[in-house]
Parts: sequence; C-alpha cells; structure tokens
Amino acid sequence: MNHKQTGRFWRSAAQCLLGGIAVALVTFVCFRLNVSVTTAALLYLIVVVLASLAGSFVLSAVVSIIAILCLDYFFTEPLFIIDVTLSEPLNLVAADYLPGNRVGHYQPDGQRAQVVRSPAGAGQPP
Repeated sequence: MNHKQTGRFWRSAAQCLLGGIAVALVTFVCFRLNVSVTTAALLYLIVVVLASLAGSFVLSAVVSIIAILCLDYFFTEPLFIIDVTLSEPLNLVAADYLPGNRVGHYQPDGQRAQVVRSPAGAGQPP
C-alpha cells in the first residue's frame, strides 16, 4: 500500500474506533439508567446518523452493526443473550442503518446540501 492508502485506512480505523466508543458510551449510560428499548434504539440511531455524517460507508456500517448487537444483547429479552431471529435483523437494519446511510449519501464530506432552483416561470402553465 502506498502512503495515501495507508493514511486513509488509519483514518477509517480511527473513525470506527470512535464510533464504537460512542455506542459503548450510549450503552453504558442507557443500561445504568435502565431505559426502555425504544429510548436506547433512538439514541443508537442518533449515533449512527452522526457517524454517517462524519464518515464513510464503512464507518456507518460498522457503527450500525455494533449498535444492533448492543441493542439486542443489553435491552431485549432475554437479556445478555444475542438472540437475533430472522425477522428482527431486517427490521433493525431498516430502522437503524438505512437512515444513517442515506444521510451520509446526501451530505458528502460534511458539505451543506445545496438547493437547486429552477428559472423563474419554469414549469408554470402559459
């Protein structure tokens, strides 16, 4: 690997580590406060969206998978067992991962989205 690829790899690795730390912090606080699964899922979703805005596809995918596993392990019955059935992962991925991925898609590199305006009178009936 050349220097540019190595730097990109370490930047992605550092972002994934920070995303994992953010998920761990949310898990710790939510578990200590004994919040509901819905509240924990919302906070995980916020972390995934923020990670998607800050990073790449790999970052949002890694943070989403970690958040899904933590949500299942710490907040769903039976506790402390990863028991993901066939229908649960599809619902969790749709609810947790896809919004974060879409936000990162529409806001590349942290730039503000631009509004495209049509010329005056365009689309108006004569």
